[in-house]
Amino acid sequence: MDKKRGISLPEEVTEDLAYLCGMFMGDGHLSYRENKKNYSIKCVGNPTDEKDLYDNVIAPLFSRMFGINVKPRIMDNSTTYGIIIHSKTIVRFLSENIGIPLGAKSGIIRIPYVFKNNDKLMKSFLCGFADADFCLSLKRRYRDIQYYPVIEGASKSRRIMEGFSEYLESVGFKVSRDFDRPVFDERIQKSVIVHRIDLYGHKQLVLWMKLIGFRSPKNIRKFELWRERNKAHSRASIRQLAGGGFEFGDRMPIGMKPPPTFGSLNFERLMSRSLPVIYDRASTSTPGCSIASKYGICHIQPPLRV
Repeated sequence: MDKKRGISLPEEVTEDLAYLCGMFMGDGHLSYRENKKNYSIKCVGNPTDEKDLYDNVIAPLFSRMFGINVKPRIMDNSTTYGIIIHSKTIVRFLSENIGIPLGAKSGIIRIPYVFKNNDKLMKSFLCGFADADFCLSLKRRYRDIQYYPVIEGASKSRRIMEGFSEYLESVGFKVSRDFDRPVFDERIQKSVIVHRIDLYGHKQLVLWMKLIGFRSPKNIRKFELWRERNKAHSRASIRQLAGGGFEFGDRMPIGMKPPPTFGSLNFERLMSRSLPVIYDRASTSTPGCSIASKYGICHIQPPLRV
């Protein structure tokens, strides 16, 4: 049946595949209904601010990876927007070869070895997971407008957040951990334990965009807002960081224009300066900044070429 539909599988693990798997680990779900012998992949987000992510990033990537046309749509009584595909071939590939678990996965996922042992793939996997379950927010702190950046992520899986924390610290980030925090989940009307990490400050945001980046149009727009609001910052070093640009290359969503490049800006010199990273535990809730917590475990059997 899958052959007749023209479905194909990747012959090697690429950065695009790693990004998609990060998204699936965050906002996706693989399922198998034994009574109907039905295999399905579902990946959904917020219809209010993530429609362009699915239209311009996820669906085209999925089509290119697996040779099947995917059309995102509204689902779950108009509360979600995303994709659903019924395919035994793709489900078994993602589960058995990559390590995305079948069924419920909250609280027990970890970083698949096939990505963890390759730096480029690890960055792309983290980028996909971040587009699903992290957010970039701007805080007021000591000014009238929201200008101070914080990258926030949370999960029910302590293991995956510890893995991300250790990796981020290994490439130069200062990670603020807040594990074992009880949070009230309105969907199930009870408290759950989540594990959170935060990256505070201008320097960390620029380092993130240089090493990890976002593909989500929502996060890219927030990054552009950060730049706009800090071009006139009182500190020259921050003005320079905000006034530069980034090469997004192939990661730019279809239909979006890339911002300007750094040009003559000496990025390494700026990053070596001791810009302060302030751990502000003030309220970090920002309208439009949702951090999901839907995760699982992986059993890795990597026969693919990396």
